[in-house]
Amino acid sequence: MRHRGLIALLAATALALGLLAPAPATAQAVMEAAKKEGKVVWYSSLGLSVGQRVCTAFNKKNLGITCELNRDGSQRIFQKVMQEASAGLALADVVHTSDISHFLDFQQKGMLVKYLPAGADKFRADFRDRDGYYTVLRGTPYVIAYNTAKVSKADAPKRWKDLADPKWK
Repeated sequence: MRHRGLIALLAATALALGLLAPAPATAQAVMEAAKKEGKVVWYSSLGLSVGQRVCTAFNKKNLGITCELNRDGSQRIFQKVMQEASAGLALADVVHTSDISHFLDFQQKGMLVKYLPAGADKFRADFRDRDGYYTVLRGTPYVIAYNTAKVSKADAPKRWKDLADPKWK
């Protein structure tokens, strides 16, 4: 399978896992293709116990498709997908990482196809690609933390680029 097909399945199979609600015609086509294969391979960076619960819930639906979880860290998943794609392989049906830059790279390399699932309009606008290539399922907040015993609130960095100041080495 080529890059476009791989990433199309990544988004489509997320629907089969119940992570997003599909449009009816699209869902039917995805389900028929998945039934022929008999399983959905999900590369996910979710916590193992959470990922297993999602697969278990999916499997209990008895759709004729088994969820197979391959849990790893986001960066290792990204590297694996890129290596498989460069070898012309598509072993994962769904890829779920916590790093938005992975999807930006997939998009830049032409590995994504436009897909906007039903209900995506209920997500915050900044959690959806404006061109319809992906919808963010989860976001990880990053904060600047500092030791209040050593740095006063007034002197603390306020923006990420403040950390480039040599005084914070």
